[in-house]
Amino acid sequence: MIQLDARAGSPPSALFLLSQHGSARAMPELMEYLWHCETWTAALLEGQLSFPFLAFYRSHHDSHSWLATLCAIMDTCAVLLTGVECTNSLQPRMTFAVGRMAILEMTNILRLNPSEPPSDRLSLQAFEDLTATLIASDLDWQEGDPESRLAKLRLTYEPYLYAIAQYLVLPLPEWLPSAAPDNWQSGDHGQLAKELIDTSQPVAEGGDLPKTRPSTTGQ
Repeated sequence: MIQLDARAGSPPSALFLLSQHGSARAMPELMEYLWHCETWTAALLEGQLSFPFLAFYRSHHDSHSWLATLCAIMDTCAVLLTGVECTNSLQPRMTFAVGRMAILEMTNILRLNPSEPPSDRLSLQAFEDLTATLIASDLDWQEGDPESRLAKLRLTYEPYLYAIAQYLVLPLPEWLPSAAPDNWQSGDHGQLAKELIDTSQPVAEGGDLPKTRPSTTGQ
């Protein structure tokens, strides 16, 4: 999904996607986007069930792939389902369910078994950075134990994604955003384009787009 480049970065990051929408008071728009992600995931599954060789196709950009996109979508839904204040859980639930079904089916198609990654994609430090950025974006956790709940949600899909990533030699995206410029910021005057968009794009009353990427401490 090329749209994910501007919304979630290159490579895509769930935290960047969430912080952009949270800071701009644009959570309804994020819910609508997740509906499109649900539709895209269903189409992806139908295509790969009919033509399994499509799983081997590569993106024109090294920092993007169908697997990285699916992973970032699942990570985003997992955060929302962990419990973020002022958000509706219906659309994240639907998108997560379709996404997990797609991951399981693709694992079966490729005759793979779930595999534990050699290191945690979301370390304790990274979780603390994620929490701090969510709070700064007006997306604080609800009551409970978010770290434990998020870990349990991740356990239901990450081992399958990692098995697919190993088999296809495709990297999974990090939870925290990369410091590298996004694809749309490349070329002459790319940084100028970013600065102009960040300072002039209309946002909801009281909202501001993040002027810089969320902290990448702990990566």
